[in-house]
Amino acid sequence: MDVESSKNIVVPSSVRGHQIFVVDPNTTSLMHTAAILEEHYYKVTTIELPTIALSMILERESQYDLVIAEVNMQEMDGFTFLKHILRQKNIPIILISDKANVEISKRALDEGACFFWRKPLRVNDLINVWQHIICNKVKENAQKVNKGAVGGPKKGRVDELGLQYSSPMLSDASILKNTDKTEMMRSQIAELVQKCETYDANFAKIEKFMKKHMAQISDDDKSTKSYKD
Repeated sequence: MDVESSKNIVVPSSVRGHQIFVVDPNTTSLMHTAAILEEHYYKVTTIELPTIALSMILERESQYDLVIAEVNMQEMDGFTFLKHILRQKNIPIILISDKANVEISKRALDEGACFFWRKPLRVNDLINVWQHIICNKVKENAQKVNKGAVGGPKKGRVDELGLQYSSPMLSDASILKNTDKTEMMRSQIAELVQKCETYDANFAKIEKFMKKHMAQISDDDKSTKSYKD
């Protein structure tokens, strides 16, 4: 992991405290991943055994924000672990492995993982894992509004990331029972979409800018927030 290149990355204050669940039978890898995440204000739960991890995730009332799981595990491989969770929970899951190739990466995405990382994990990827959480929330909220439209998904389709609309959400607003609520949800979705797209488009520029001007940036949260905005 390139620690030096990660020093100037700032996790937005609005996404700090997200709960990340890490499953990895390699204790050294598990602890190192957790240390990086905790250093950047994430709340982390770590487990080496996938069966125990699965029980904890499925039985928990309040949902974890994201799961990072190793593909190669003895009790249960990462793909089986992924399927069990996605049957009951809508949680973004990132699969990881040091035995990575194109086929494994493609299978991970095809079976529902939001991303696939090859070990050793990059520090930058771990720090910016909040982006996957935001995108999942965008998708979830878009689907809720989409179902509220008369005629269901055909009236307003959302792509696989939930980031683009190919047609108007409503063909006739007068036949919607709760227009105000729907409009409020659509407004929230638009805000999330804008944030997600802005972070993805400008992240490289922001990182380059901050490296150049880091000496001028105050360490307090207020100043950090002003540069982030």
